[in-house]
Amino acid sequence: MDLGEIVENWTGAARPTRKVLVGRFARVEPLGEAHFADLWAAYAADTEGAVWRYLLGGPFADEAAFRDYMADKPGSEDPLFFAFVDVESG
Repeated sequence: MDLGEIVENWTGAARPTRKVLVGRFARVEPLGEAHFADLWAAYAADTEGAVWRYLLGGPFADEAAFRDYMADKPGSEDPLFFAFVDVESG
């Protein structure tokens, strides 16, 4: 059921846009293939596999399998995917 049918004068929120947001400590930017290697390195560092507990995909046997899974994420319209990048280290 659409909320417009329940709440008078209700309108949905504007969709987020693919733009870079820069803060003091982190930058939020649209996910791109350039992020895949760093994401894989972070996931692979988790030797106990805890990071995969709350993700929809994975764990993956290797970086190639991870990249295959991630391939369509940058172009997705719903949901939108973003990367959080440390401003200091990049």
